[in-house]
Amino acid sequence: MQGLVKGLPENIPEALQSDKIAVFGGDSKGFDDPTIAADELWEVVLNNILKSMLGWGTEGNMDEIIRHGKWGLDGLVKFVTYFVEEQGMNAVLFEAKLEYLIEAIKKTSVTIDYQEISS
Repeated sequence: MQGLVKGLPENIPEALQSDKIAVFGGDSKGFDDPTIAADELWEVVLNNILKSMLGWGTEGNMDEIIRHGKWGLDGLVKFVTYFVEEQGMNAVLFEAKLEYLIEAIKKTSVTIDYQEISS
């Protein structure tokens, strides 16, 4: 996902701190609870946050989520990286939850590239 985010076209807007996705731009440790196991943390905290910010399955409007910057997808990448690398959470959990977003990022990049070529 990090490669996709870095490769986003320049005309994708920068996220604002007031954007829905901005919740991931802060300190990821604020979502951590060292008193519970990683699998329980996923069920109790992280899964719910991801659902509330990104929607269930294909219901979320990814056009509002796909944004550059600390308060955008860069923050989401940092959030996921923290829990996978620092807390040992299984990356597959995040991959399944972010699948629709990843597909939307790919489509956005392809659509914009095509529009630039055909202009």
